[in-house]
Amino acid sequence: RSSQWRVREVTMWFSSKMPRSTAVTVLYSRSSSSVSHETEDTDEHPIHQDSDDDESTASSSNKEEKVAKKIVGRMKRVKYGYTLMTMCHVILAFLTLLRYRFHLVGFHAASSGPVTASVMSFVLGKAATADRLGSDTYKRLNLALVLYGMMGLVSVFLDPKRTSFFGSFATITVAITTINCIKGYGYGAKGWKLQGGMSVVASDIKKGFLSTFKIATTLPPKNPISWGLEASVITTITLCLVKAFFVGQSVLSRAPLAMLYHLSGCAKFCLTAATALTLKDAADRDRLDGTTFIQLNILQATVFATFAARIALFGINPPPIIALCSIFYAAVSAFAAWQSISRKKAAQ
Repeated sequence: RSSQWRVREVTMWFSSKMPRSTAVTVLYSRSSSSVSHETEDTDEHPIHQDSDDDESTASSSNKEEKVAKKIVGRMKRVKYGYTLMTMCHVILAFLTLLRYRFHLVGFHAASSGPVTASVMSFVLGKAATADRLGSDTYKRLNLALVLYGMMGLVSVFLDPKRTSFFGSFATITVAITTINCIKGYGYGAKGWKLQGGMSVVASDIKKGFLSTFKIATTLPPKNPISWGLEASVITTITLCLVKAFFVGQSVLSRAPLAMLYHLSGCAKFCLTAATALTLKDAADRDRLDGTTFIQLNILQATVFATFAARIALFGINPPPIIALCSIFYAAVSAFAAWQSISRKKAAQ
């Protein structure tokens, strides 16, 4: 208020000493300078606010960049893990053939174990590259390899020759398989950002189990190929459960060598059953023309053919009817693969 009185006094004094226009000019200059000071004072806060916004934007962009780098790193590591798995299982298959001196029994042991695992690893590596590990197909294959790896670790521990080169290399291979497939399944269930806790994994496993049960029990199948694959699913799951029963008996009777034999067979039937379920699901959805399913059909035909030859020529524990069924399943998978390849060539 005192400043206002001073302005009035100065105005009155100037009005008496000079023309009116000059006094108005002085007042206008005074008011302009005060307005400019007020504007400078009010503009200080927006400047600071803009700088704060810039800092928050920069920090959020840095966080997003770090997350993106983590995701790229995870994708690379799991992809390299699948590549390493493929190579290790191929070498293990060759060592298995050497161990059996290229006998027919060795061909079945290699095809149903390391060869099947190597093909699955190759397929999962392609799925990781295409960011498809979240699909039910690849999550099922990952879980099958996790079970195979865990049973393989126990089998190697029970093997008296575990300290040999073959035993040591087998231990390394199944350990890599178990670790990398656990990671691959986790990324498929929780995403590359690993969002959610163990409840997400538990819920996904429960959902996968119910989905697998539905695939195995859906009747009637939709087409003739699906009929044959349904029969192979029932057979392989039954053989896997029978082997698991004998494993339990071996544990109760404290017979480690018998447990080793049956546990190894259970692990191999687990992979074969997972492959059969995957193919049955694809057949029901008319998706057998996909590259993944063509590769799995060729693999399944090879496994069943060597299994049938082993039963027929050496009369091992399964009854002869299993050999006839295996020949039929091998023919179904071979025909499905041939049919899919022919359709793809015709489409080109």
